[in-house]
Amino acid sequence: GKFDEALECCHKAALLAENLSKEDMLIQINICIGNIYFETKNNEEAVSYYNKALDLSLKTRNNRFTAICYTCIANTINYDSVQYAISLYKKTLALDKINKHDYGLHATCNNIAAMYLFEGKYDSALIYLDEAIKYAVKNHD
Repeated sequence: GKFDEALECCHKAALLAENLSKEDMLIQINICIGNIYFETKNNEEAVSYYNKALDLSLKTRNNRFTAICYTCIANTINYDSVQYAISLYKKTLALDKINKHDYGLHATCNNIAAMYLFEGKYDSALIYLDEAIKYAVKNHD
């Protein structure tokens, strides 16, 4: 893809959002920049931008974006730092419950289960897979 052009546009948009004090927009742009770096396998830069978005979402108390940031970071570092990824996914799970983001609950439980499976902690994985199934059934997914 044209990742360089996308990054250039995102950086321009970030400057504009910053100048206009549009914090929610700046959070989304930082997530987009992180996603571009993730797609180009530059995980260090991806996590850096996800953390910028996370810091701003925590400052503005935007639980929806905070949960997204936790998930993006966990997805990026997952198998390199399993315990940290699990802790981030669990934070996402707590926020998804508060926000009543049922689809997020299903996906996050699956992510946690995958991490436990990777570690060989099958009992823990089963607990989260069972939760994922309950949310999937509830959402007809």
